[in-house]
Amino acid sequence: MAHRKARDWAVTLGISTTIALTGCGTSTPASTASETQHTTAQDASATASQATSSPAQSENTQAASRGAKQTTGALTETYTSPDGSYSAKYPSSWQATTDKGYLELTSPDGSVTGHVSATGTYGPGEEWFTDRHLDHMTSYPAERLTELLGTTVGLYSGFKAGDSPEQDFVAHGLSQVNASGMVSLGKTDSKEELWASFEQTGVNTTGKALTDAEAAKAAEKAVKSENGVTTQAILKSVEITPEASPEPPAQGEAEALTETYTAPDGRYSLKYPASWTAKTDKGYLELTSPSGEFTGRVATTDVRPATEEWFTTTRTMGDGGVESPITEQLGSQVSTYSAYVHSPESADKDLALYGLTQVNSSGMVSLLDGSGTGELWVEFTATPPTVTNQALSHEEAKEILNKVDTTFQDVPTVKAILQSIRLVDAAVSVG
Repeated sequence: MAHRKARDWAVTLGISTTIALTGCGTSTPASTASETQHTTAQDASATASQATSSPAQSENTQAASRGAKQTTGALTETYTSPDGSYSAKYPSSWQATTDKGYLELTSPDGSVTGHVSATGTYGPGEEWFTDRHLDHMTSYPAERLTELLGTTVGLYSGFKAGDSPEQDFVAHGLSQVNASGMVSLGKTDSKEELWASFEQTGVNTTGKALTDAEAAKAAEKAVKSENGVTTQAILKSVEITPEASPEPPAQGEAEALTETYTAPDGRYSLKYPASWTAKTDKGYLELTSPSGEFTGRVATTDVRPATEEWFTTTRTMGDGGVESPITEQLGSQVSTYSAYVHSPESADKDLALYGLTQVNSSGMVSLLDGSGTGELWVEFTATPPTVTNQALSHEEAKEILNKVDTTFQDVPTVKAILQSIRLVDAAVSVG
């Protein structure tokens, strides 16, 4: 497992370590791609006496037993975007600017600043997607947005090192699973996304660069602070227009999954069609579709170690995935995902990637035995229909990925295979 660096994004602690990424240390490669997933903070909570009657506010009170001990003032003010596509609540004590077509907020002490906007009005630059790295431990979903969109939307928080220790901050935001800090808007005819991002300064008072462990503690402290709790409450209050929620794209039918593969050590199993070519002589499963569109590998990282490129290659994520049954097995969110993988060599070597990921885990999934000897690594790849040998922008890559998702005949079968994967406790199965 690739190591992480304190001067990149650091994990937010305070959550069960049994589902953490294994192998995190004190050194790491340069910042990874945008679409490696985001750190999700502990839930913001509000006391029952402070909550309003809105669905988003009631979620804050329900999270109290899971999150920080501090409470935040009632979110008494409501902002609705000019086109009515989204809204957010915030305390009256926070300074709000709305004359730019989106919401800007500043905490009373000035230590937290941020915005909630549609990307068409105020969106991130290319560096948002190419120079981001978040470690993780688990995710708490933003229940209302998850309900409205039909796909998991989570809150994330992570430590970010600035040019000097005084410029270090903790970022808070919303992210659709593996969507690089963006959330789909409800309008089916819109390519816009929702961008909610806040920065909390004053998190490093040591005057020196922090180690991974120190950065993680600083992030945890920020998350549990009054401003951190309030920021997360604001994020949880965000809603999109319910009646405009997007419909899932039409898909073909998957082939019947008649064959079963169980790993030699019994730690996982899956189903696949008899028409697909299966190879197992390397100690894990390799699959190739009859059309040749897709090849896939399902393995544990102790049998097939993840390469450094897996964590550093730039990816443009698809529009969210579907929850896997493994979620119930682990008690932690696991979803399918799709991504456009940008080759560092040339655009004609780009790939469309489909796999499984624990929320914000860079495409890895914890195993049940808790031994820490490996994680589940699933990847199915296809060559996308690139139209140029030039590097693609974020939007161009998303359009090509969508074309793969809606036109490649093997996509429904790949998604069915991903949903068939199950974990088995090795201690039980082989012990």
